[in-house]
Amino acid sequence: MKKKMTLAALCAAGLFLFAGCTAQAETEIAANWLRTPSDVFTPGFYEKLTYAVEMEKTEDTSVSGMSFELDAENSSYYVETEAPSSPFSHGGTTYNEYYKLHSVAEIAGTYTYTDPETGETSEICSFGGENDTPASDADDAIRIERTVYFRTTRGDDNLEPIYSENDIYSFAPAGATGGGVALYSYSYTIGYNAGCTEASIDYTDNFADLSAEELQVSEGLQKGKVLLSDVTVDDLQRSYTVLDNAQLYFAGRGIALSADAGTSLAVVSGENGLGSVSLTASGDPAATPFTFTMDGEPFDGDVTCTTVSISVTSSGANSGLPHSVKYASTAQGEDGNSCYAMPMEIAEPFGYGIGSLVYTLREAVHTK
Repeated sequence: MKKKMTLAALCAAGLFLFAGCTAQAETEIAANWLRTPSDVFTPGFYEKLTYAVEMEKTEDTSVSGMSFELDAENSSYYVETEAPSSPFSHGGTTYNEYYKLHSVAEIAGTYTYTDPETGETSEICSFGGENDTPASDADDAIRIERTVYFRTTRGDDNLEPIYSENDIYSFAPAGATGGGVALYSYSYTIGYNAGCTEASIDYTDNFADLSAEELQVSEGLQKGKVLLSDVTVDDLQRSYTVLDNAQLYFAGRGIALSADAGTSLAVVSGENGLGSVSLTASGDPAATPFTFTMDGEPFDGDVTCTTVSISVTSSGANSGLPHSVKYASTAQGEDGNSCYAMPMEIAEPFGYGIGSLVYTLREAVHTK
């Protein structure tokens, strides 16, 4: 159906990446991002969540000798969600009630390689922060930017996606033996039909026309071509509730999970097309300490959270390392949903077993 991106490119896109198969088994999604979820939809809804970024390394990396040092000061992640007042049109259909979610992750840091024979460590490439120079297009920070439009939960709607735009600029190990890094720069859009049974994915590879000489940046860094072709995927509503990859964390706020029962979703992404994703709660809700500001008011204390493991599944078996999200409980404080079921902490595999990026909430704003 389509050419596959190289494994390195899949890891490069591993930030915020899931893929989704889909709605005989429909998952009910509650509007827990609202102060009063039973309101279902609030015109003019607005929320911006800003996160600090940290790196948790793993002892055993699958890329021999490869390591990544995060520049946390120059790394960031935010998610901005709103219910715009202006109608949105796509594919001949106009939507008056819908959500628009915009997220941007920027990651700065340095890849190094330690020779297993000599023990010497050398820098392969650095990007972002003070390493970002105007003269080069190969040392910008990793940037994953996504915008997705989707329906509400009013009536028969269940957050079905309408349209998404995705821009990816990312570095990743060039292979499993270490010593080299590939840089990818591409974008894609996903357009859904009115019945949300079909999705068209259109790609633009910013390095597609470069010669072999132009692709080589340095001895250890090379620009890569993603080798993905435009494709249409259908039968989205066959098995599970369908979502766009860019809205998955948001939708997770409204899904009731327990340690005994999980759920499966169909998720569409530009990297994997259509696949299935499993969400399971890792134990009972537990108090977790956080320090952040909520609408300008400082908070330093415990938030009761449910930790959710999110895994891509294939033929019923997990494929790849899971992502982990700590969602604030809807039974928060004396007056209920005071934390809006926000994702308080998100942990994502960085690729090739190097470690995980951990995003921790620092600021929540609910008015523009």
